[in-house]
Amino acid sequence: MPDHGKTCIVCGNEIPQVKVSRGARYCSTQCRNAAYKARYHEANKVAPEGNLNVGLGEVTPNTRASINELLVSADLMRRGFHVYRALAPGSPCNLVMLRAGVLERVEVRAVVRTPSGKLMRPNVAGKNFDVLALVERDGTIHYEPPLAPA
Repeated sequence: MPDHGKTCIVCGNEIPQVKVSRGARYCSTQCRNAAYKARYHEANKVAPEGNLNVGLGEVTPNTRASINELLVSADLMRRGFHVYRALAPGSPCNLVMLRAGVLERVEVRAVVRTPSGKLMRPNVAGKNFDVLALVERDGTIHYEPPLAPA
């Protein structure tokens, strides 16, 4: 096979001619997946000073979920809402907030970004809530629908 000068950007191996004609940058699925994984980790990297888990050692998923719920609780209180937290792990929602005299259910979920920078949407099918709070690793909180002041 003639050398077409196209090499994989991950491992440096030659890319097969059939893939080159389709604009491929990787010689194999494994190299493509490795590049995606590297971009994913880079997109979700948090500087040590911005990492909420510094000094906590290994944080379990349940502990991380509790931290996120407390972050959202504090943010909602700062915005002027009254906030109540579920005590039982099997509760139908994580938080309840009082807005204009009406109780609203709040579901808190951790999110990460794709390599292109978009938030990866969590699966909330079957969940019953009024407000979805999405918390990134650096503590940034996004509300759906966006919150108006209390």
